[in-house]
Formats: sequence, C-alpha cells, structure tokens
Amino acid sequence: MNDLQIDYFLAVARHLSFTKAARELFVSQPAISRQILALEDELGYTLFERTNKSVSLTETGEMFYRFFTDYKTELNNIKVHAQLITESRQRVLRLGIVNNWDVSPFFLTAMERFGNAHEQVLVQLFSYDVNEMENALTSDAVDMIMTIDPMISETKGISFMPLGQVPRVLLYSAAHPNGSKKHVTPADFAGDTFLVVTEGEHSFYGEDLVRGFCRPYGFVPKVLAVNSTDSMLAGIQCHLGVAIVDEWSREIHHPDFRFIRLESSHQVRLMWKTKWEDPVIQDFAQSLKAALEVI
Repeated sequence: MNDLQIDYFLAVARHLSFTKAARELFVSQPAISRQILALEDELGYTLFERTNKSVSLTETGEMFYRFFTDYKTELNNIKVHAQLITESRQRVLRLGIVNNWDVSPFFLTAMERFGNAHEQVLVQLFSYDVNEMENALTSDAVDMIMTIDPMISETKGISFMPLGQVPRVLLYSAAHPNGSKKHVTPADFAGDTFLVVTEGEHSFYGEDLVRGFCRPYGFVPKVLAVNSTDSMLAGIQCHLGVAIVDEWSREIHHPDFRFIRLESSHQVRLMWKTKWEDPVIQDFAQSLKAALEVI
C-alpha cells in the first residue's frame, strides 16, 4: 500500500466515478483501476461495487474512506507542525502594534518568558494606525497584530486571543484652558471637538464609539475624523481638539499633553491568520497574556 493508491481510492470515492477521478488526477482510467485493484488485493476487501452504470462504496469501502481521509488530514497536520518547529529555530515573528503605544512595561517580561522556550526566534515590532491593522495582517506584512479594534476578529480566517484590558484616557493639550486645572472631569470637555483616527468603512463605527464613551458623562461630543495618529496628536497640540486614547499611549507622559482617566477600558487582542495551529504563535500569545496579568 502506498500514498498513490490511497489518493486514487479517495478520488474515486469522492466522485463515485473512475472517469472523473482520472480527469481530476490527470492520469488514465486503466491506471487508476489497476491501483485500486492492487489496494483491494492487499487489504483483502472489495472497496467498490462496480456495475456498467454506477460505482458505489461497499460498507467496508465506507469504513476505509473515513480512515484514509483522517489519515491524510492528520499526516498533513503533522508535516506542517514539523515544518513550523524546524523553521522556528531561525524564525522571525513580526508583530504589529498600534502607533505610539508604549508596550515596554509588559513586553520585556513576555519576551523573557517566550525566549526561554524559543531562544532562536527573533521578534520584530511594526506600528500601524488602528485602521491599518487588518490590512497589515491579511496582506502578510506581519504575522500577528495586537490591537483594540474588535471588528477585525469578525473577519473570516482570523483567530484571536484576548490579552487583557487597557484603560481609556481623555488626552488634551497642556495649553488647553483645562490644562492648568488640578481637578478636571470629562464633562469639562463637552464643548471641545473630539478627534478620531478613522477612515473608510470604519468611520461611522469609530465616531459612534467616541460618542458612546462620552455618554456616561452627560454630553454628546462633536466628532471630527482625521487620517492618522500623527494628525490627531498635531491637532491636540495645536489646540484643535481632544481625543480618547488608551493608557499605553506614549503621549500621556509628554509635557505638551495632559490626560484624565475614564471609567472604561479597551480590550486588547492578539490576532493572527488561521492557516494551521502554529505552536510558536500560541506560545508567544500565552507569554504576552501572562505578562499583562501581572502589571
């Protein structure tokens, strides 16, 4: 018995036709018939009922069809897994993160844990605006993304793992009239324009989110969409608006900015394309999750 015989058997079983199986495999019908007969002879069972008008699986043939289908699937999974293990010895994992995030408080701890199991794997960081994340992942510019956009997880072929929560903050300029006040609340910004980094099909979604964040504080904000994080930050510095960001944003430590914490948070997710079960990505995800749980 060999893989060629199994492939021929599975093709005939799928089509219930020697002619169609031969056409699919680009071989002659007699060649398939000879291999099936040899397989039946070796197994000691008749796999197909053959008449002049039809081909059908015998009860035994049905059993071997299920067995060989599972065998081929499992063999392919093992080959892929073995390839990933081999590649991981000198592999580069590319992680996309949100522009201007400071992930160092937990990332260093995660890398130490991950490195103990995969010391030869290198990790590279790439930064994108939130609305660029999905394209970076689906185009294979990166292997994984760490993002706060929940819509990407609904995309077909994307797997994700929740990593934790990051608190939201309202970011404003130190030159803002509220910049010198000691006690400031979100309601003090009811008259300001809220800048949102969004474009295309996510525009209304992003604007609605900001309105939802402000609703508990008793006002509906004016919202203005901008095309990038840099545009948003420049607008805040020039006192053209304020923004709701997250506590990982580097700007909250910059002297040109002030911030107040909101009573809500973003869920952070690690996402990757689902092609197969990748043990290296799984280990990296668990390392990130464990590091975030202790900060």
